[in-house]
Amino acid sequence: SASEHPNVKSDNQAGVFTIRSLSDIQSLQRFMKENKVRDIVVVGSNFIGPEIASSLKQANSSSHVSLISNSKYLCERVFGSQVGERITSIFQQNGIEVKSNVDLSAVSKNSEGKVSEITLSDNSKIPAQLVIIGMGASPNSEFLPKSLLDSKGYLSVNNFFQGSDPSVFAAGDIVSFKHLNSVSIPHYSEAINQGTYAAWSMLGRRKAYTLAPFFWTRFFNKSFQFVGVPSQWDDLVMKGNLQEDTFVGVYCHNNNCHSAVASGKTKEIVLLNQAIRLGLSLEKSEVVKDTFFEDLEARVRKNMPNCACGRVAESCGRN
Repeated sequence: SASEHPNVKSDNQAGVFTIRSLSDIQSLQRFMKENKVRDIVVVGSNFIGPEIASSLKQANSSSHVSLISNSKYLCERVFGSQVGERITSIFQQNGIEVKSNVDLSAVSKNSEGKVSEITLSDNSKIPAQLVIIGMGASPNSEFLPKSLLDSKGYLSVNNFFQGSDPSVFAAGDIVSFKHLNSVSIPHYSEAINQGTYAAWSMLGRRKAYTLAPFFWTRFFNKSFQFVGVPSQWDDLVMKGNLQEDTFVGVYCHNNNCHSAVASGKTKEIVLLNQAIRLGLSLEKSEVVKDTFFEDLEARVRKNMPNCACGRVAESCGRN
């Protein structure tokens, strides 16, 4: 995949970076050291942007870091406003200036051709010696026939990792799932699992991909894990203490719960991951109970195959 870029007024001035590889990071480090960078602007509000901003602030505590978000809260698109508000407050408490509901409009340079400031969509300006674009990625699929791609350029596959042409198999960042409303999950743990199932399909061992997507992010030494498929929901059942970052939030639509976010609750989020992988129903009337996790653990143990790991279970011959 390739980094996405904003449509802004800008020349090719020094000091504007995207990060997709080790060499990108090394170039960024050299630039910061050579130019004694103190004013940093990071653009992007989902995962890449906040991860970069928190890492830079932790490594350079005296620097001024601004984080530009086109939504009200950071990570709101996936986690929702309740968790997004908490994540935003973590950044503010750690000295990062979060600019909400704005886009990057222009990047200006000084007489030496280096970045000097940025202009936002509300016409405000921020001094900047360094601008990092962390707005996500788009698939490198230009070489593929358009008949295989969805409207966003991802290679559309079924739950056997086959494209519309049954001789085409794919996994990883480049794919979206037709049976999951064309969602794409660009995380390395997903790529590992997906590659295994795609290989089985190519070898004729057709096994539908039923694993629950699991991914995580980390800011200022606080981890947030997500299990399931981000989809339609009308209620977030919060269990634990959101403000102390020891919680599990379970996303529900009507009475059906399908995914969850957690921080400081590893056992509980792993348990939910196992339950979703096993296809166990998660009803909101059960989730709201104080005994939900104890009851769920008993159900998981009852339904868990002898081989707990999905890939190992296949090698054990359990179908």
